[in-house]
Formats: sequence, C-alpha cells, structure tokens
Amino acid sequence: MEKIRTLVRPTIPHYSIEDRAYLAGFVDGEGCITLMKTFNSPNRTLSITPRVIVVNTNPLVLMMLKEYFGGSVGSVEKSVWGRKEKFQWYISGYGCILFLESIFDYLKIKKEQAKSVLSLKSRYTNPKKRNENGTFPSLTKEEKEKNILVVSEIGKLNGGMC
Repeated sequence: MEKIRTLVRPTIPHYSIEDRAYLAGFVDGEGCITLMKTFNSPNRTLSITPRVIVVNTNPLVLMMLKEYFGGSVGSVEKSVWGRKEKFQWYISGYGCILFLESIFDYLKIKKEQAKSVLSLKSRYTNPKKRNENGTFPSLTKEEKEKNILVVSEIGKLNGGMC
C-alpha cells in the first residue's frame, strides 16, 4: 500500500481590503506572475511551478510581503552611479497560489496571468496527489497538454518578459 505523506500547508490570515488592494497594485506595477519551467532528470519531463516576483528599490515593502505571505527577499542589483539598489521578493508553489487568491479581486493589469496560474491550483493544493517523498506523480496526457497550454498563455500575456 502506498503511503501518503501529510503536508502542513501555510494559511494566510485575512488582511484588510486596503492591504490586499495595495499589494495587488504593487504586483500590477512592479511584479511578474509566471510559471517556472524545469526539466526533471533522467527522462527530462517538464515541471512547472507558479511564481510571483516583485522588484522594487524599497526593501520595506518587500519585507511586508514576506511577513504577510512568506517567500524570499534579496538584492538583485547593487547600487551604481545614479541608481538605487534593487530588491526582489518572490514566492513559489502553494504560497504563490495563496497569495494570488488573496489579491486576485484587486488585480487590474495582471488579472489574466493570475487566472491562468490559478487554473492549475488543484495540482498544488491536494496533498493526496503527492508521492511519499513529496513529489508529484507523473502527469496524465491531458494534464501535460493543459500545462503546455497554460505555459503558452502566460508567455503570451507577459509578452516574453519576466
């Protein structure tokens, strides 16, 4: 009998409408909603992971994102003559899904990207779909086709950027 590993999932507290709208504005203006593509060895199967990235010169805003939702903050570009240092916050996987769900209603510019990523939600929120070691089982042909379609949609919506 296959053993199912129980995963502890983070929960996102309910923040005010103003907080969620403010953060959605940051994602619309300074962020990127994308799917990271990797090929797993040895059979080079395509794996995709949802990710949101926000870049800004104010690390305090990015630390607020990290405090509220998790993820990571780091420096992306050191200060050079006449330019401020840039920092980035990013969140991937299930945390990304939770974040997008919390700001979705307030997104204006990147709503379609969020909708595409959230269409894969069940793949990241059902712990029973994971193997004992925490990895996902092989995708069905239909799931692979859907993944390829969503990756293509995100690429078109982002205009090759991000």
